Amino acid sequence: MREQPSRKPRDAEDAASFQGMAHAITARRERRGMTRDELAEKSGLTLPELETVELGELDESWGNTRRIAKSLGMPLSALMTMAEEAAPGRGGEEWRRSTREIEEGSAIQGPRSDAAEGRQS
Repeated sequence: MREQPSRKPRDAEDAASFQGMAHAITARRERRGMTRDELAEKSGLTLPELETVELGELDESWGNTRRIAKSLGMPLSALMTMAEEAAPGRGGEEWRRSTREIEEGSAIQGPRSDAAEGRQS
């Protein structure tokens, strides 16, 4: 059962992220010697669903993306990093730039603790 409908890209950064994820999933699947059929079965997606993800045509839900990463023997964060690095064109450059800006802002502010937020544990 689907958690949420897949969606088409809204802008160049979305399109690049879809292509980056498609490349990351396909590259990892091929390195592991898996067919699309095997990955679809192992991750719980239908073959047509996996094909649209590997073609970069649709975005998949977080739950399904996590299951794909797990089926490929890697953490979701590693799959996301691969996708970001593989994202093509101006949209990919925008994604990587915005990620750097977020990381730089986090490094300057440092990690937030619950105590700093005034929350009780």
